[in-house]
Amino acid sequence: MGKRAPIAVLFLGILVAACSTDSGASRPSMSVPPRPTASDLPTTVPPSGSPIRGEVPAPILEAIRLQLAREEPDVDAAAATVVKAEAVQWNDGSLGCPEPGMSYTQAIVPGFHVVLAIDGREYDYRASESGQVRRCKVPGPIGY
Repeated sequence: MGKRAPIAVLFLGILVAACSTDSGASRPSMSVPPRPTASDLPTTVPPSGSPIRGEVPAPILEAIRLQLAREEPDVDAAAATVVKAEAVQWNDGSLGCPEPGMSYTQAIVPGFHVVLAIDGREYDYRASESGQVRRCKVPGPIGY
């Protein structure tokens, strides 16, 4: 044991020195792209005629329109007007629209709430920032 103690102390000293020195090398950083501002996003006009400045990125709106077209093939999803488009924080992975018997991630999920209207009928959609889109036929509470 007499020879192992100096080696352990030497190893510990090297480890501490390595952790405490700044080599000057740049470390990769995780950066989050800036959230679009209202002026970066398209303006839509709901049936009331007053413009809404959406908070939902165009790719998310497009994914929602494609989902509507798949679910309702007799509806012209491209002609739908955006009644509501807002950024929200969902309470869990259900995106505010839990289904009976399902379990969901229990964490705050940043996302969006979008309501489209066609011929007087509204379609409620929920989306996560990562692009998960789902239609909510029985809406629950909106956001956190």
